[in-house]
Amino acid sequence: MSSNANQELLQELAHARQQEAAARRTSEALVRCLGTLAIAVDPSAVFDRLLPELSASLDADSAFVLEPAGDGLVVTASSHAARLGMRWPLTGLFRAQDDRCSVAVVCEVSLMPGWADGTSAVPTASALLLRIGSGDRPAVLVCGSARSGHFQSTHLDLARSIAPIVSQVLLRAEEHRRLRLETTERARVEAELKHQQTAMLHMQKMEAVAQLAAGMAHEINTPLQYASDNLRFLTTALAAISGAIPTLTAWLEPHMDKAVLRQFLDMADIDYLTAEAPKAAEQCREGVDRVASIVLSLKRFAATDAGSAEPADINDAVRTTLAVCTAELRESADLQLELGELSPVPCRVAEIRQVLYSLLLNAVRAINDRPHGGRGTIAITTRALPGAVEITVADDGCGMDAETLRRACEPFFTTRTVGHGSGQGLAIAHEVARSHGGELVLTSIADQGTRVRLILPLVPPTVAEKAQANQSKTKS
Repeated sequence: MSSNANQELLQELAHARQQEAAARRTSEALVRCLGTLAIAVDPSAVFDRLLPELSASLDADSAFVLEPAGDGLVVTASSHAARLGMRWPLTGLFRAQDDRCSVAVVCEVSLMPGWADGTSAVPTASALLLRIGSGDRPAVLVCGSARSGHFQSTHLDLARSIAPIVSQVLLRAEEHRRLRLETTERARVEAELKHQQTAMLHMQKMEAVAQLAAGMAHEINTPLQYASDNLRFLTTALAAISGAIPTLTAWLEPHMDKAVLRQFLDMADIDYLTAEAPKAAEQCREGVDRVASIVLSLKRFAATDAGSAEPADINDAVRTTLAVCTAELRESADLQLELGELSPVPCRVAEIRQVLYSLLLNAVRAINDRPHGGRGTIAITTRALPGAVEITVADDGCGMDAETLRRACEPFFTTRTVGHGSGQGLAIAHEVARSHGGELVLTSIADQGTRVRLILPLVPPTVAEKAQANQSKTKS
């Protein structure tokens, strides 16, 4: 065999070895890229893992993703060079990518307008463009190099091999994200529905309590009226009798022995009766008036709203609620009441009274749950704020730790034993405040007490503001 033949054979062998090495490097790079894609379940995670690995495999200086947005392209992911959110013009080879002329394209940067603005942080001379995704305008993955003519056929082979896999992974990731969003939305809707059902049950229970209170008030009011009228009559009669006794005594003195008359008057205890009987009658009248006041508070507490907000006296709502739960407060706590001068507040006042009732009962229970026992203090204050009013209910009860406070307004969350709490009081109070355009603010320290602020705006929220609040709640 001649020397020329040997030389050609050696060259063919070296070329084969180079091709084998290049194929091995391409395979190893492909395996590494596939490894990064295998565990990615979100589009952003796909690119976070792929771009650094692809840059290393192609020996590129930069890698980023351009996605269609309007009449241009926007950087949505980047290894380090391009700024996220930056727009690129849809010109030159970018438009060729949109026309699906090729899966992968190698080009010189000088042919691509706007490139210098996009990668000013990294000098770039050549680029490899890889179409990924699906649709009429798929995304473009760009790898850049500072060396002109850097990207060769081996780079294109790797890019063409990985492009369909990346597209499938992206489809899988998008589907996963869609399912996750649907699951989250379904869970939110179910929780919202459950909360609304519970709130409806609570309102039905409150309506039943209101009907019972109204019925009791009506039944008590009739005999109470009899007692009040008769006490007025007895008071008048006692006054008349007391006024007649001196006249009768003076008329009897000439006709009876004075000692006998005095003995008779002493036996009847006339002096005591004339002095004390009017006082007893007056005390009975005060008691009846007090009962009548409680009955009136029951009737007002039982009153339901028609659904629309009407100007209401918040201080009067506080006094009415206190009259209904006086017994519970008297047994457990001393009351401190400080009512400021307030403008009428547009609200559904029956709901506000029910919120106050729930807050007061919570305060009583917190005081009763104190480990050291004893009477506590409940302070109720109202004050005017710029464009709003504030009702504060503060107690020195058992308080809440940070985790309990964080979850206090969650529906069905309660620290009480089964049968002693539904976990709906503060949740519904929060919902009532939100529906009025206000807010419920809780602060608490374990073993020291809790302070709840109910803030109501003086101007009711518009339909648009309510829709925006609901949207914000949905997103949260």
